[in-house]
This record gives sequence, C-alpha cells and structure tokens, in this order.
Amino acid sequence: MTEVPSQEQAKKTGLAAAATTKYPNYLADRELCKRFFEEFRDLSGTLKYIEILRRIACRELKLFILQLDDIAHYGQLYLAQRIQMNVMGYSEELCRVIDELIPQTEIVEDMVDYLLVEAKAAGQSLPSLLTRRYELIIVPLSGYAEPIPLRHLKGSLIGTLVVLRGICIAATAVRPKLSVLVSVCEVCAETTFQQVVGDRLTPLMVCQSQRCKLNNTIGRLLPQYKASKFTKYQELRLQELPQDVPRGAIPRTARVICEGEQTRIASPGQVIKITGTYCPDPSTGQGHEAFRASTMVK
Repeated sequence: MTEVPSQEQAKKTGLAAAATTKYPNYLADRELCKRFFEEFRDLSGTLKYIEILRRIACRELKLFILQLDDIAHYGQLYLAQRIQMNVMGYSEELCRVIDELIPQTEIVEDMVDYLLVEAKAAGQSLPSLLTRRYELIIVPLSGYAEPIPLRHLKGSLIGTLVVLRGICIAATAVRPKLSVLVSVCEVCAETTFQQVVGDRLTPLMVCQSQRCKLNNTIGRLLPQYKASKFTKYQELRLQELPQDVPRGAIPRTARVICEGEQTRIASPGQVIKITGTYCPDPSTGQGHEAFRASTMVK
C-alpha cells in the first residue's frame, strides 16, 4: 500500500515533473489502468470498479467515479499524478479502457440499442461517444483537495484537474445539448455520424458514402434526432470570494460548464466548491472571434 502524500509532499516528490512530461506513454498507462480496474479491491474485499462496470452495464448507474487515491493506494502514485496533471489527455484513454471492460448486455431500450444491433449484424461499429452510457468523474488526490483562488488560475494549469471555491452569481437553465448528430441518406440509407465540438454545428447536407459516390448520385441526409445523442447542459458563473480579492481590485469570475448528471449543482448566491478541468473554450474560435482567447472550467 502506498501512502497518499500531502499537498506539500506531492509538490516535492514529482507532481511538477509529471506535469512537464512531454511525451506521456499512453499505451503503457492504459494497460496499468486496465489492470487497476480489474484487480483493485476496497476495504471489504470487493472488486470496486468491476462492480461499478457491472451496474453501468445493467443500466443501474450513470456515473463512473474514479478516485485517484485508489490508484495511489494500488501502488501507482505517479500514474495518479500524471492523470491529475493531464486530465484532458487521459480522459479519453480511461474511457477506452472502460469500454473494453464493460460487460456486454442484450438490453434493447432505445433507438441507440437498435442501431447497435443493426451495426453488429452488418459487421460495423458505432462511434463510442454515441454508445457510452456513463459519465467519467475523476476525484483528485486528497493532497490536492484544497481549493485555489480564481486569481491563481494560470496558463500552466490548462488541462489539469483544479479545485475552486467561490460564489455562484449566475446559472442558466438546464437545456439539451447535441453531442452526436445521426443522419440517414434518403437514397442509399447509409447512416452518418457527426460529433459536435463546442456549441456550433454545420450539418452535412449531402451523403458522403461510397455507394452514392459509385452510383454518382447526390443523396440528401435526413437528420434522425431520435437516434442522436443529447446531454443536459448548464453554465454557471463563479466569482471569487471577498477574502480572495486584493484591496482595490475587481473580483474575477470564471465560466463553469456542467453537463449530464453534474447539472443543477448550485443556485445563484451559494458558496460552492467545484472540481473540474481548466481548459480552452472551443466555442470561441470561429470568424472574428478566433482572435479572442477564452478559458472555462468543465
């Protein structure tokens, strides 16, 4: 068993070095994560993450909560540090491992299940973002659970897991956000999938399948919103606490994006503590707005 370091100890024992690693070995770390999910047991002796995978497969659970302290206790402290300092890079790798380990079921409840059955019969595969029925939640190391002031958010923290504390001064209504658009060609019946990045989408109007190209036909794509994937979406505005504002300075704010089961976590006027990824805002990069840099906590 490996002792989880305190915040000061972690700073001295390599967390900064993990953050400056130029070329992380994702393949090796993926195998470590896979072995960890398969072998880690909690205090009661239960295979903790195997049980979570089983409940997700049975549609009993929607959140896959990964405790980085568990990885440290498993003897992979530096792996936990690398994940915390490069969440944007490791999130997709962790989801791929979960997709490999999650048990296959024959449950058919919605349109996505029917698409999956048809794809298997045709020897094809669907985009993983469309078939995933869970949300990955990463809990930071206990040595880094103390929140930092909004004023300390710097460029060096982009892509890392940060813990913030502030006052929620604004919250939008929870609304659906399109994640994957599914369209069907009216000529060849080929299914097209479009992943949405940011808050803008230009739907494809003409089918790009090989069948339409060989037949020299122009097939119009018809959106299938019933089969498309929508997620719950909400924006919060977080303002730093009065004790964190220097005398004579203007309080700083941060834009917080909440998706899925993490919506409705706060109301305006509440003092909250949040954990998320400090990342660039992909919605501010088109046209004249490409000259404006923006960041957010997701």
